[in-house]
Amino acid sequence: MVILCGVEESAASIEAARAAAAIAKRTGDSLCLVHVRDTVLPALAPGLGPVPYTVPADLEAQRVRALAELEREKKRLTESYGISVTTQVRFGLPDFELDQAAAELDASLIVVASLGRRSGSMWRIGSIADKLSQGAKVSVLIVRDPTPFDHWARENRPLRVLMALGDGTTTQPGLAAIANLRSSGPLETTLLHVYDATHEARRLGMSEPWEARTKTAIEQSLSRDLSRRFADVGELPKEAFIAQPPHTSVAECIVERAARLSSNLIVVGTHGRGALRRKLQGSVSFGVVPLAETNVLVVRGTQTKTAPTSAPRPLRSVLVAADFSATGKRALEQALCMVPEGGKLVLVHILHPEPIPGGMVPQYRLKTQPTDEQLRMDRSLADAEIKQLLALVPDSIEGKSEVVIAENPARSILEAADRHAVDLVCMGTRGRGALATAMLGSVAREVAQRSHRPILLVPPALDS
Repeated sequence: MVILCGVEESAASIEAARAAAAIAKRTGDSLCLVHVRDTVLPALAPGLGPVPYTVPADLEAQRVRALAELEREKKRLTESYGISVTTQVRFGLPDFELDQAAAELDASLIVVASLGRRSGSMWRIGSIADKLSQGAKVSVLIVRDPTPFDHWARENRPLRVLMALGDGTTTQPGLAAIANLRSSGPLETTLLHVYDATHEARRLGMSEPWEARTKTAIEQSLSRDLSRRFADVGELPKEAFIAQPPHTSVAECIVERAARLSSNLIVVGTHGRGALRRKLQGSVSFGVVPLAETNVLVVRGTQTKTAPTSAPRPLRSVLVAADFSATGKRALEQALCMVPEGGKLVLVHILHPEPIPGGMVPQYRLKTQPTDEQLRMDRSLADAEIKQLLALVPDSIEGKSEVVIAENPARSILEAADRHAVDLVCMGTRGRGALATAMLGSVAREVAQRSHRPILLVPPALDS
């Protein structure tokens, strides 16, 4: 494979080339040094992007000078690291040309310095690293200190890596990148998960999210969940958890922990959102890149909108959303007919303090919010009822049950399905009319729309 390094006329980019050479030495890849002459004019009017221009008489002289500089750097790196090095000079927008060069060379990694600006930028201050980290089609390493990579390559010292966990689309590629580095040299890896204590406590049906007992329960649950979600990557590195303080971003939590652990490298995933979507939805990686004082590896998340290519696996486990209604009981009976001997059936009841879920009137209240004491009493009653349903599960099937207090029932059902890694979610519908469903929303409909697992919806029985 090829590692591509963007080189410009700065000491920082020479240091980035040093880091790229050290990685190539360790992984056995070749290195391509690419220099891009930024041949653009600033935007002519607000809202317009940079405008390319060419000066034919001057371009050839620029190319010759740049090639001479690259050849000197190529000789130095080849002698110092014993690797294969090639060079390129390109003209255009630096971030665009580096991404294009990576595609042409089938490069596995783009390495750039943390400095470097693109002219005519409307967003942030035009950092090439910013733009590549969000727009490149391959992983991007932003180098601030090449020394740890040098020690890793020459002296076999371990790299101290901190990986920020996200959803599956960004975490899986990040874990794969760490596994690839580990196959080439020693790593000391910590997986970091920044969580919302209030949300997680409510998900587990616990009050007082900042109590030590609640914190321990949350982090044990998250650790089990991670082990199930990423069982195929082998033994997970040690884990760390941070309860996100109010008024502090996830990116700030990640950078602060990396500094505390003296990490040499932060690994973070990206969805590759554009500037407007980042503004509306946020982006952890976009926040980490300028804040971090150490090296940052940004890994592009996998696309999830394509249809699954693997064949459906045999049904072994089912989650039933138990609401203690007649239709909910029918859903349980249907699930019992489907789960084979030795399979697993999970009963989950969502205690929802909101009388009316979601829909067009999310702030409407029929009554005051229940107190913690009322929630505990409701939970006790729900525990007793769900245990009665659990007694219907035969001994040949593994039965589990849980009661969760949540503001969003649909999301909590999906989270429970992920937590227990079930093959199917089975739930009853309430048989609302079209107008009522449109006005009040439907938990079943939301679960069906958002789930990546098969959903079985069981309607009410016909009136006799």
